[in-house]
Amino acid sequence: MAAAVARFDAVATGRPVFGWHGRTAGVAVRAAEQGDAWLRVVVARPELARGSWWNGNVEAEAITTVRRPRILAWHERSDASVASRAELMQLLPGSACSSTPELRVDPKLGDDWWDALEADVAALAAHRTDRAATTPASIAHRTHVLFGERCDSSGVPWAAAHGDLHWANVFHSEFALVDWEAWGVAPVGSDIANLYLHSLLVPSVAEQIHERFAAVLESPAGRVGIAYAASRMLARAMSGDYPDLIDPLHATVREYDLIGVGRG
Repeated sequence: MAAAVARFDAVATGRPVFGWHGRTAGVAVRAAEQGDAWLRVVVARPELARGSWWNGNVEAEAITTVRRPRILAWHERSDASVASRAELMQLLPGSACSSTPELRVDPKLGDDWWDALEADVAALAAHRTDRAATTPASIAHRTHVLFGERCDSSGVPWAAAHGDLHWANVFHSEFALVDWEAWGVAPVGSDIANLYLHSLLVPSVAEQIHERFAAVLESPAGRVGIAYAASRMLARAMSGDYPDLIDPLHATVREYDLIGVGRG
């Protein structure tokens, strides 16, 4: 992180924040040229430092209709053992709705915030891209492994999605979507499905999402999105993530009768 700060002729103005399993780090900085900004650094083995996820934030610059941080500058370096990318981006007002992907406290969001979420998810879906947040084969495989049935997503509509829409990736009090590594096409409704499942520990918020987005969640594509998001979260639970969401996730799969959804 210190080398990245120096690279942009900046000084840190806050404490570093670390992402999932320490793979990323970010800190507020003041850069000589760009002023107040957010510096994000991601590291990976050199052979993995490529492809859509590695370039996601930079390629999201093509999206101009969604509230998200703009990339101001970026730099990449690698050697035989590690690759890193430093991205200097717009410093957003407000803060993440949660310090964890799963919501644990009701953030008491107003109608304007929910309206902004709905508008930006719709605007993103209208964006055309060759990027893929997932594939029908991945959805079928994950749901088969976790639930014993393959979920067929080939017959539902697909559109551009954030790909990792949870509570640590949405800001308030001014709405914004951050962390665009995973964006690309997915079944319509996948983002809302993912946010819904990450809300299950706060029933009042989960109910609010379900009421507002019932038509999305109960559509064939939305049900595929719930099945896929649940399979992803339960797979991560095997390595220690989401320990108190395991039972609620299984209960939701049963409630929506998602085993085998999309077949035939």
